[in-house]
Amino acid sequence: MNFLQPKRMIALGFCMLVWLSVFSQDHQFRFFPVQDVRLMPQGLLGRSGRNWLLMEQGDPQTLRLLFFDTLTLSGRTKQYPFPNPVTAIYPADTSTVFATLHYYGATPSLQLMELDENGDEKRRKNLLISNLQGNVGHAGNDNGSFQLVYQFIKKTTDSLLMMGVLLNRQWQVEKTISYSVLFNPEQDAGPETFVDNTGNIHILVYDRYNNYRLSTSLSVNTIPVNEENIVSETFSLEKVKLKSMKLFQNRECNCIQAEGMYADGISKQNRGLYSIIFPPGRQNQLAPRFIPFGEDMIRNFRKGFSATDETIRNSLQLYEILHSDSGSVVVLKLQAGMVQMYNSPGSVDPALANLRKNLASSRAGDPLVTTASSTAVTANNPVPRVRSVGTGDRYANAGPMPGLGLDKNSMLYSRSTARNAPKLIFIKLDKEKGIEWYSSKSFDQFSTPEPEYNRQFMTYDGQKQMRLLYYEADVKEEPTPVFATVTNGIVYPQKLGSRELLIGSLRTLNTNSCLAWYRNAATQETGLLLMQKK
Repeated sequence: MNFLQPKRMIALGFCMLVWLSVFSQDHQFRFFPVQDVRLMPQGLLGRSGRNWLLMEQGDPQTLRLLFFDTLTLSGRTKQYPFPNPVTAIYPADTSTVFATLHYYGATPSLQLMELDENGDEKRRKNLLISNLQGNVGHAGNDNGSFQLVYQFIKKTTDSLLMMGVLLNRQWQVEKTISYSVLFNPEQDAGPETFVDNTGNIHILVYDRYNNYRLSTSLSVNTIPVNEENIVSETFSLEKVKLKSMKLFQNRECNCIQAEGMYADGISKQNRGLYSIIFPPGRQNQLAPRFIPFGEDMIRNFRKGFSATDETIRNSLQLYEILHSDSGSVVVLKLQAGMVQMYNSPGSVDPALANLRKNLASSRAGDPLVTTASSTAVTANNPVPRVRSVGTGDRYANAGPMPGLGLDKNSMLYSRSTARNAPKLIFIKLDKEKGIEWYSSKSFDQFSTPEPEYNRQFMTYDGQKQMRLLYYEADVKEEPTPVFATVTNGIVYPQKLGSRELLIGSLRTLNTNSCLAWYRNAATQETGLLLMQKK
């Protein structure tokens, strides 16, 4: 099935070039319509050979993929009998592996399918995990050459038993897992599980940052792929509490790397970012690096907010980490006018326990600041209209701030140019210098039922440039899509079109171009949007 219309594409391309010559200064935008597609927000999967893969929302027992040829600008649709939803996707140079967990009663199975770049099936396997029962986890390394199906079982009051199987690149059982690790559910966070590119399994356990201890006890448990004994080491991070942890494979040093935000062990206030490298064959050695937020940074973040430095510092939350061996970009979220919550039901970030009190005392007469009583979250008074605002983000926002004084017909909760507008902060970490640059961008927040208007999609080229897709209000207070690049801490925005254009799943192609999927809400046209530097 060919889903591009050549004549229409030629006419569209000509019109786009004429429009773009006036409209765009930095990037040109090309739209490639796709027929009869019902894409999910995560529908753009990635590249396989010279094809880009898109996944369509469909039957629970059918996987429907669209293969877009970047050379011929043509594509075709193929369907496969494969259970949905897909748990993991591992794109390689010329093939893509799809994995999903399926259950036969209480017994889990891992179903795997590999397709070549033309969409032809190379192999398929259904592996019944008979030694596990109930809900299980699934983890794999970067390219899926090793995959782990596992679960943690409470063994004693201070330990967990990990059980599972590790599969190799031939989808054979490489290792059966049955190992105990120390874990106190009242004092410890995690455990964080990671499979590296050689097949070793790492289980990291660290203190909950809001427990009574002043320092962090970090336990690194490694199950070597070629050895029977587990290697466990414990490190003490003095007067430091880790608030979050995200693990990556660092290819330069062939080691794993943990990054996140940390707090002061005594006051439990946010202090900055950390990066910890776990060298192979550690021999009880650790290479932690703590990068504090400077006072000038906090003052910069506070611009546009009616709050104290302390409130701003404690309102910072980790939104995303875009990892690169040359230095990651950390994205923080600052929304000091609203209560922020974990997506996990019933768990509020303890760092924000006094947020309402601080806001009320710092600017008691400011109509833009929420009062303690108006944002109280209890079982009888839930937060209204919780909305997710990002791809892969860990947090959700509570919806509208009382007392904004906006016109009741307005589509806005808040404008980016007003005080207390939600803000994203971008911090580029240099692997040697600490913070290379930082920047912030305030966003409009809309009250429309379409969640797309309150989402920000981002991608990183791994070197110097971030790219963003988001919506801002026009003169009529309606959302307009915007494409922006962040280079050396400077944001360069470009408007894309009308509010009918819904965009998502941004992917980097190379240093000069990126790709996203789009849908026109008015015409229901769906397709690919190519953003290319002139």
